[in-house]
Amino acid sequence: QVTHSKKFNPSGIEFNPRSETLFIIASQGNLVIELSQQGELLDLRELDKKIHSQPEGITFLHDGTLIIANEGKKHGWLVEYKRRKK
Repeated sequence: QVTHSKKFNPSGIEFNPRSETLFIIASQGNLVIELSQQGELLDLRELDKKIHSQPEGITFLHDGTLIIANEGKKHGWLVEYKRRKK
């Protein structure tokens, strides 16, 4: 659960063409939020620090897969989250 004391300092933003919503990622706070085009908060997820020590970028592939780019001391890495089937 995320409380009001969490800091949110965005480091990346991406439009998801499948849901037509905005996703914003924040390294400070380790969060991803989803907003409607009207700016309504639809979802907020805290990222696992073991996987995302410093998330900096976000994008979607044509199939809906979410990609999060992480910064590292010597090299960065990408983590992909496949789109769930409904």
